[in-house]
Amino acid sequence: MFLGIIKKIYRGLWYGKIPILILCFSLFSVWNYYSKHQIYTQENSIEFSSIDTAKEVPKNSAELYVGSYLGSSPNQEALTLSFEDQNVCGKDRLYLEPDIDDIGEIFRNRRKNFPEAKIPIECILYSMRSFMYSPQRTSVAYSYCNEEVGSPVRGKKTACLTQEYVYPVYNAYVDVMDCLEIPQTDLIPKLLNESGFHTNALGHGMDAGVGQLTGDAIKSVLQKGRFEDNVKTYLDYHLEEMRRSRKPSCARVLSNKNLISAVSPNQDQRCNMIALPGNPLRNILYTGIFYRYILLNQAGILYSNGQNYIQDGNQWIPWNENASVEYGGYLKSHQIGKKLSKAGLKDANMNAIKQMMITLGYNAGMQTAVIFLDNYLKARIAAKLPVKSSDFDFLQEEFAIFKAVKNPKAEAARQKKLAQIMNEPFRGTFPIYLRLVQKSGTKGYLSNVAAKHKQLNHALGENKCTSPKYLQF
Repeated sequence: MFLGIIKKIYRGLWYGKIPILILCFSLFSVWNYYSKHQIYTQENSIEFSSIDTAKEVPKNSAELYVGSYLGSSPNQEALTLSFEDQNVCGKDRLYLEPDIDDIGEIFRNRRKNFPEAKIPIECILYSMRSFMYSPQRTSVAYSYCNEEVGSPVRGKKTACLTQEYVYPVYNAYVDVMDCLEIPQTDLIPKLLNESGFHTNALGHGMDAGVGQLTGDAIKSVLQKGRFEDNVKTYLDYHLEEMRRSRKPSCARVLSNKNLISAVSPNQDQRCNMIALPGNPLRNILYTGIFYRYILLNQAGILYSNGQNYIQDGNQWIPWNENASVEYGGYLKSHQIGKKLSKAGLKDANMNAIKQMMITLGYNAGMQTAVIFLDNYLKARIAAKLPVKSSDFDFLQEEFAIFKAVKNPKAEAARQKKLAQIMNEPFRGTFPIYLRLVQKSGTKGYLSNVAAKHKQLNHALGENKCTSPKYLQF
């Protein structure tokens, strides 16, 4: 009898534990997901009257995305390069279709002749299929707006990736990048990291749409600056220069007059950067002008009449990646070129530095990005510790210094070196330095974008969707 009572108690305790164990396991899985799958934002707050007097108050980003990346099955590449059939998706994934029908034909349809396209549509489709893919359950990563005013409502499944959905994103992205003279491959790893090119992606900080635009980014586009003898907003200036250009891509963008006007940067009006049919074109245009805003103030490269110009003495001259003219902007005011040389890198690849600073500027803040580099170089110079090209290689840095090894002697040496770097982060590479000291934006942001670059190259082939030597010398 006593034994029977014991058995009943045991069974009661055991079965009582099962729901608790399941709950604990579920909570751990959610925590583990959030700690590993992070989506980074481009937050920076800028008040600005001239290139040398900008003040930034960057904000930390937060991660609140739920979804799942595609698995690593042998057929993953084939799967991610296939459009989806709306007859298979189901009604709960076709919520964008009625609005897609209202997008103008010039952007909605596949173009038979598209010479401006330097990337294939697979770059966009792969990004959309790889980013927080959630076809079975709703995700806070995705939102919906039934009109272009108000705040997005979170909690949608990944929209059905039909040709009708993907082509408007592809056409708008290529046209804006070509019109504004931005390399089409430069932003793809960043956008794969942040939005996957989804028009309704919504970050925790209300970062909206394809470009994950924040209120600060929108304010930057609407901010006034001095262009020669005129003061005007960055939006108005670039629209005027787009009109002067004879590029067909600019003409197509400008044909949508209601999409290229100023919008509210207020957080409760973020639908203006998500709702179709105004987006994705409006969002991508603002993303492109924000890129030009950073490029001008960081490097002194101006967009005019559809082309790039840089100041040489008292005149503006055409600029390209092979130009030997010294950069302006923050790179000049902080004397980055001279400090690189003094630190041991003679004839450093300043185009690579520019690319790093622009990408980091989206996340850490426009001037703050250059300040991180400036502080790193000054510390290396003061310690008489020369820098090498490999110190700026975000594609090859695997952070081995943080990983224990089995060999006792090697492990002791690793721990000694790690202790030095933790105490003086400048003794590490620039990727390690940023991972340790970056307080604005997200630590290791450039390393995560570099990982997306490698992911794209692995899935689609070298430099098909990416720029050669991206984030490295």
